[in-house]
Amino acid sequence: DVEASGFSPRLKTVEGVQVDRSCARQLTQLLADCRESGCTITVTAGYRSREEQLKLFNNEVDRQMMAGRSAEAAYTIAEQRVGAPGTSEHELGLAVDIQGTAAQEWMKENGWRYGFILRYPAGREAITGRSADDAHYRYVGLAAAEQIYTLNITFEEYMEMFYTQEAEVIFEK
Repeated sequence: DVEASGFSPRLKTVEGVQVDRSCARQLTQLLADCRESGCTITVTAGYRSREEQLKLFNNEVDRQMMAGRSAEAAYTIAEQRVGAPGTSEHELGLAVDIQGTAAQEWMKENGWRYGFILRYPAGREAITGRSADDAHYRYVGLAAAEQIYTLNITFEEYMEMFYTQEAEVIFEK
């Protein structure tokens, strides 16, 4: 749960979308380089408050129920498609949604160079627990993004390979 973690994003605006400061400079450079390559790219979503996430989640539940699904099924589908409040990476300020087919293809090949990974790749739904989403990119940092891209693994697989509950993180300046 994002709120329970105690994490509080330090927000900075990049092209009208708020993201955590830790990824703002890399996102700015990514957007410039993507455009320089000839792609049109737009960031359509970044940070969301818990309230915004709750509204999107409830809207998806309502859509699913209006389509004839039971409340339980609607809730499960909304979890897979939107993410329940407290579980969305958008609440961290580390996720962005990218618009444009050419831009999404460019991101698949180059996003890692800026610390961003395709978070929910097609064919990996059983691992991520979420529906495939070619628009959703998560900032994980340069080293982690390169490893995830090179090994062609999901974030979940990366965390399982490199981190344990007992892991101790030591930061050096």
